[in-house]
Amino acid sequence: MPTDALPPTCAHCGLPLPPSRRADPSHRPTQPPTQPFCCYGCRIAYLLSQPTREDSPAENLSGGGGGGPVGPANTLLLRLGLGLFLALNTMAFSFLFYSQELYPFPVSTDPSGQMTAITGLFSYLLLLLGTAAVLALGAPLAADTLERVRACRPRWRAVDANLLILIGVLAAYALSATRTFRGESPLYYDTAAMILVLTTLGQYLDSTARRRVSRSALELLEQPPARAWVYRDGQAIEVDTNSLAVGDEVRVRPGETVPVDGHVIQGRSHADESTLTGESRPREVGPGDAVLAGSINYDGSLRIVVRSIGQDRVIARLHQLLEEARLRQPPIQRLADRVAAVFVPAVVLLALAVWGYHSLHHQPTRGLFDALSVLLISCPCALGLSTPLAVWNTLARAQRLGVVIDSGATLERAAAVKTVLFDKTGTLTTARMTVTEAEVVQHGLSADHALAIAAAIESGTLHPAARAIEDHAAQRHVALPAAADIQMLPGLGVEGSVAGRKYRVGSPRMLGKPSRDAEAPQPCVYLTSDQGVMARFILSEELRPEAPDTIAQLRAMGIGARVLTGDQPGPAARLGQSLGVPVDAKLLPADKLTRLEQTRAETRGAVAMVGDGINDGPVLAAADVGFALASATDLAQRAGHVRVLADRLDRVPLTLKMARHAMRRIRLNLLWSFGYNTIGISLAAMGYLSPVFSASAMVVSSLLIATTSAGAGDVGPANAVPDGGSAP
Repeated sequence: MPTDALPPTCAHCGLPLPPSRRADPSHRPTQPPTQPFCCYGCRIAYLLSQPTREDSPAENLSGGGGGGPVGPANTLLLRLGLGLFLALNTMAFSFLFYSQELYPFPVSTDPSGQMTAITGLFSYLLLLLGTAAVLALGAPLAADTLERVRACRPRWRAVDANLLILIGVLAAYALSATRTFRGESPLYYDTAAMILVLTTLGQYLDSTARRRVSRSALELLEQPPARAWVYRDGQAIEVDTNSLAVGDEVRVRPGETVPVDGHVIQGRSHADESTLTGESRPREVGPGDAVLAGSINYDGSLRIVVRSIGQDRVIARLHQLLEEARLRQPPIQRLADRVAAVFVPAVVLLALAVWGYHSLHHQPTRGLFDALSVLLISCPCALGLSTPLAVWNTLARAQRLGVVIDSGATLERAAAVKTVLFDKTGTLTTARMTVTEAEVVQHGLSADHALAIAAAIESGTLHPAARAIEDHAAQRHVALPAAADIQMLPGLGVEGSVAGRKYRVGSPRMLGKPSRDAEAPQPCVYLTSDQGVMARFILSEELRPEAPDTIAQLRAMGIGARVLTGDQPGPAARLGQSLGVPVDAKLLPADKLTRLEQTRAETRGAVAMVGDGINDGPVLAAADVGFALASATDLAQRAGHVRVLADRLDRVPLTLKMARHAMRRIRLNLLWSFGYNTIGISLAAMGYLSPVFSASAMVVSSLLIATTSAGAGDVGPANAVPDGGSAP
């Protein structure tokens, strides 16, 4: 998904802005553009997080209508603290006017209903306290609401719960002020003040939870150092990391963080890559081994040749993937957004109906507060938090285990997977193969000459068989000739030219006729030219140690497994027997796509694919969930939806279980939100809930959603065997 297609994000929590808060491209603002916020709580939290600024004292006391950092954080914090203090005092002094309900004789009014002299003085004190509280807490809310009204096209999109709450609070305050001047009671300054306190508190807590969750995975990734020691003219000098180039040699001492992706050319040590791959045990590295930026060098000095820098580093790509994953909403979130889009106007109409009903029965004051209770109890904060918090917590937990999921939509599809298809070579088997025997077929050709030609041609591909031939040539100290015009033959092999002559290196199927090697005990690779077969290389491969346990975990979850491979039937069948899974052999990339569609139709469910090679790119992209292992080619990693940096097959069932757990939490959250709103709105509309109680219940509901979402994706230790059960 291209970055420019991603929705605009909130300046505080970083989550996508709701449609009603996105700028209208056809509208030309009369004021400079402001920071975008998804809610009033994010505006407050953003302003509190800004560094102190001493200039523009008048601006520091403003209501924050500009949308950006309007002053030092302590000024806004002081305003909120003062508002809370004033609201509490307003409630304390308001008890005098409730006393006639607590005692058998009136103390606040005379028999005619007019205030006494003492209570009259207290009413003006409440007017002073209530006015200060409404100004302190209501000004930022009013500024945010007015800015939305100005920006929204059409205007009706600006009508939301905050606007109606603000109108209700101001109505309660205006009614109380009018009665104060008339010397009448009851007064509702305490209600207006506490609603503002609880609304501000609830939205602030919501926005803080969103920001904490949305940033948690990114904070897991250790940032590489800004400075590095590079060898220039035989001397190590310290330079800015951004000035390094591919091919430079850098020094990393014990205890330092590796600044670049590269290969070790000198020294041995242990590298801690837990923040990148989720592997808790340090990995031993030496000459020829790859190291990643952000990993920590433990106990040896290393000399590393730079392979990639800047945004090409693995850690930089991870940051980009996680950032994009945070912005891509799963279908269940879009469903919740659509429900909320209908829910808010419906609640507004219900609140107006409640007020109208009581007004017709000559009880406008009761109608006002019942309508306000309906708006407060139905605030869709919990509904909006239900999905994003659970999704992002799961993405963060997956990152800790070395699994990068590209979006919440992938997570939702992973929860519905019923079948997992595996590639064989490099996926179920280890990425390294070895040449056990080289047989020369063409008369007069030496084994080393054939090996040199084959290794030169294979240098253009990353297939495990190609690496095995190259490694074998290196072990025999065979010099490789220059190869040109190297081109992949998908599903067959690779071709190229050496000394002006064209050669091909590939599987027996490349020969175009049945081969006796189809049932050979080990896989074979052929070297051919226009004169026919020149040599044959017999390879050996080893099953990944975690492969049997991975298949067992999938079975325990009720998920089927199948192997799709381009290898010959003989080796493929033996692999299937050892794992107890069906195998489809001799498949070209197009055949794998066909088998994927057949499996999807047969199971009537989502299908996942696990692969690592160039040939797996199309089927990884076409699968509902494509898992690309860490050893996969760049094409396979770009085509897949999930990158398994830990390079362990057992992360596949673990990811699927995490997805199921997350979706269960999301559905539980949504069920709670709808149930809470349905019951609460009904009670409020019937007059059983006060506005202050409704606002308190709104805060408690949001905190409950945040708490349950914090456990999304938590399925125990990384090596735990998932329990059974079908996709929810």
